[in-house]
Amino acid sequence: MHITDKVRTFFKERWPYYAAWLLGIIFSVFVFHAFRDNLLDADMSSEMILGKLLCEEGSLFSDNWLYSTELRVFNVHLIYKYLFCFLSDWHLVRTLAIAVILLLLAFSYAYFSERMQLGGAGLLCGLFFTVPFCLQYGQFVLYAGVYFPHVFFMLWALALAVRFRSPVPSAALLACNMLLAFCSGLGGVRGALLIYIPLVLTALCLIGYYRYIGREDNKPEDLTDKINYLLVSSALLFMSYIPALIINAKILSRHYSFVNFAAAKQKFHFDLLGLFKSAYDSVVSVFGGKYYYDIQCDSGIRVAAAALFCLVLLSAIIFLFVRFKRLKFEHKYILLFAVIGFACNTAACFITGKMVARYIMLSLLMWLPVLAIFLNTLREWQMKAAYNCALITASAYLCLQLAVFCRYPFFHDNVVDDPGYINCLVHCPASVHCGYHKAAAEWLLKNGYRCGFATFWHSNLLTEYSDGKIEMWTLRNGGPFRYLDTDWVDFRIVPWLQYRSHVYEPPRGKVFLMLSSAEAAQDKQHLYADSKYLVYKNPGLRIYGYDSYERILDNRCGKNLNGIIKVYSPAKVLQKDRSEHLRLRPYWSVSGPSLVLLKGRYKLVMDCDIPSQKGLEGRIRFRTADGKEHKLPFKLRGGINEIPFILEENVSRWGIDIKNKSKRSVSINKTEIVGGGKSVIGSKQRP
Repeated sequence: MHITDKVRTFFKERWPYYAAWLLGIIFSVFVFHAFRDNLLDADMSSEMILGKLLCEEGSLFSDNWLYSTELRVFNVHLIYKYLFCFLSDWHLVRTLAIAVILLLLAFSYAYFSERMQLGGAGLLCGLFFTVPFCLQYGQFVLYAGVYFPHVFFMLWALALAVRFRSPVPSAALLACNMLLAFCSGLGGVRGALLIYIPLVLTALCLIGYYRYIGREDNKPEDLTDKINYLLVSSALLFMSYIPALIINAKILSRHYSFVNFAAAKQKFHFDLLGLFKSAYDSVVSVFGGKYYYDIQCDSGIRVAAAALFCLVLLSAIIFLFVRFKRLKFEHKYILLFAVIGFACNTAACFITGKMVARYIMLSLLMWLPVLAIFLNTLREWQMKAAYNCALITASAYLCLQLAVFCRYPFFHDNVVDDPGYINCLVHCPASVHCGYHKAAAEWLLKNGYRCGFATFWHSNLLTEYSDGKIEMWTLRNGGPFRYLDTDWVDFRIVPWLQYRSHVYEPPRGKVFLMLSSAEAAQDKQHLYADSKYLVYKNPGLRIYGYDSYERILDNRCGKNLNGIIKVYSPAKVLQKDRSEHLRLRPYWSVSGPSLVLLKGRYKLVMDCDIPSQKGLEGRIRFRTADGKEHKLPFKLRGGINEIPFILEENVSRWGIDIKNKSKRSVSINKTEIVGGGKSVIGSKQRP
């Protein structure tokens, strides 16, 4: 048969599946285009800003960017980079990038399905890869794109690890697969846990099976070649991955700022019951059974559908293992890889103490080809009733999840004003949504503001909504990993997903400070949320305008700082006392706040009620630009205490520590810092 006839026959048999894929891609792009204001988050905007920066610099990496937990050499920001070469509309760039991601995923899965001989059921399951079948997959793979490269590398690594019939193209494709493994290794250790370690273990399990359990007297030569080729290719892929991982850890980490995996704290506790419970919660969460809050009318139906779908997947795995001997080699390979990959990622999450659903979501994606193998097996063995039940369950589950995904954008309006809610799509405050940031960006551009400050979940969103015209400095709010705006806004630049120069170069000219309504409500002392500087507000955001950035920080001098001082018992932190008075029992202490000050003369003023003569012992601590910690001890007596001190240079951190060493309780009525110096953002040291 001529090659054109083969192609014509191929598409004639499969065009309904590919048509469904195309409709799924159009649906996914339309959902984002229509509901962008409800689906965006700060992580997604950060990747856009990085793509624009790389476009301007014309490079693959940037030493003027503070990366997150991974360098992510090959990621969605490269798509943004090349689209920015031709387009300036950020929304259009993101929409086209999502379309590119979906097309690449569809092409990769189509090739994977053909190589693994998954048939029509495999193409049906491929529809899951082109639509947001769950919130985790839609947010982090399709729309944010941060996990898209891992899915891409995984599909190609599995497809190319099994030998073709002709040895010549196999060698060429193996070389391509080794190159992909090297590219994956440059991005960090996640690829090893997701792809290459499970791949090697799968090859070893298959060899052990065929040698000791499934040994056959007349083993086909083609099967022997496949087994040998799988072992060799898996070993070569792993060997290609390791040098790239070493380059990432030893070379790239020295030149670019990102949190290396080696810095992860291990919190291993042998708790088998806890492990199974965490894994169960993560699986159910990935497949749509649990969200951060529920739609009242359909939460029970959705949980039941998710549980039923998980039951079908689990039944498929058990059924295929029971009849493992009768499966094709490729199907044994996929089944073992899916189970081993899930076990490896679950164990890694358990060891690091970070059992997060999206971390194991990528390994759960391989359960979908297992479902296709299950459907094909039922069909081949003419088990029509079981086949129809499994197919109907999977179809109903997919339709229900897509309907729920479309309903959530409309549901945000009901909870957006309540700061206690967290968005169901991402870990960020609900005030992010309903177009509040878009309206704020339009007002800022209209009134000539181009530089400003905000905490992480609000900062980079303004840059995207303004098409890059507004440059934002991201502040720390209790740490870069805090999601709720209930902690005090500490006016220090966080070294996380922004320009490196922001750490030591403050903005010039008039600036603004943007706080969410929850953050503004926490500012009891009006250190930042002073109504006389308020220039704009909407139900979710407050914007304060200043003629210079120094004016923002000088506003706190002379204010009562008791509201942001932490109270400690001898064993733990008790609370952040929001009252005017701090009551210290014997051997209790207070600590804080971490402020940033310019050189100059200051006075620490404290009003204390101390019944004994022993008083309180304390110290002023500050850190200079060279990183050295300095401490100035002092003692407090009853009444008003004034402790003068001089800062000879700018300090990036200033704070106080006080301990009650007497046998009676004491009260600190007021704590103020008064001075003639001005405040700055930080020091000129590399983060």
